[in-house]
Amino acid sequence: MAVDVTGQHDGQVGAGWLEAKAARIAFPPGEPSFTTLFPIVGGWAKSITGTFGLDGRYEWGEGAGPGRASVMAEDAAVDTGGFTARGINAVVAADRLSPLRLPPGQIVSIGLMDVGLPLTDAVIDFGVVGDKLSIARAEWRWAGGLVRTHPFETRLTDQARTIELEAEGVDLRQLLSVAGVDGLEATGSLRGRLPVHLGSGGAVTIDGGKLETTGPGTLRYNPDEPPSFLSGDPGSGTDMLLKALTDFHYEALDLTVNGTAGGEMAISFAIRGSNPGFYDGYPVALNLNVGGALDTILRRGISTYNIPDAVRDRIMDFQAQRK
Repeated sequence: MAVDVTGQHDGQVGAGWLEAKAARIAFPPGEPSFTTLFPIVGGWAKSITGTFGLDGRYEWGEGAGPGRASVMAEDAAVDTGGFTARGINAVVAADRLSPLRLPPGQIVSIGLMDVGLPLTDAVIDFGVVGDKLSIARAEWRWAGGLVRTHPFETRLTDQARTIELEAEGVDLRQLLSVAGVDGLEATGSLRGRLPVHLGSGGAVTIDGGKLETTGPGTLRYNPDEPPSFLSGDPGSGTDMLLKALTDFHYEALDLTVNGTAGGEMAISFAIRGSNPGFYDGYPVALNLNVGGALDTILRRGISTYNIPDAVRDRIMDFQAQRK
């Protein structure tokens, strides 16, 4: 790790300054970690990997300026134990160090986040003054749709908080694909709200997310070999359920979404509609549950991520100015 440090101190007046620069410091997986070299972050992060850069100036004594710092993160990953983020790219600049001030317009892009949902392609526009974090824009991609927050403020020292996400244009087919259920197909678009709870112990969960379809659609479940728990004699309840689902045309479909970062995502949905070939299209109401392991979804999702141009340009400028 190479860091250029320069500075001076006037002992008679007790004033001075210090500058530190590092264009690229790499912390690959499996090597001595970021948290080993900088134990101050070990209290909240289990591991930090990626490539980082630093350019900062600190002043003290009479006439000292506010200080400044720029930190670059390139393809970084953070695991706090309750939250995982990968593909983090940003250049974050502070124009004052004490109290800390990051002017509005800081942009971070994140390829993949586990917040109880596998959110991808995140773009977060924020600023910090003291211990107050202001989010001007935060949006993600999920299951073919868009998830976003309204602008909000929170304190960095808050131990627990809830962030309301709004979802729109979510593809029901892609959402149900997380369950990996053979023979399950669906059409339709969803919208709704997803509350993200950040717990005081670091746990991140989606608890009681609500989504609903924006119009009618279809749900078809016709596996080559039904699982044993759905096997039944002709005329039994499970046999009738399978027949109804072979070509179910729903009028409305409501979902409840729950998930824990690092765990599983569970989806419960209530459907109202009919199968034209089942009891002459007699109306039917169904309640079903599916789920899937988030770690599998997260590993699959990172491969398609592209860094936004605005973030890539800032990283290139940071590196070019410090060569």
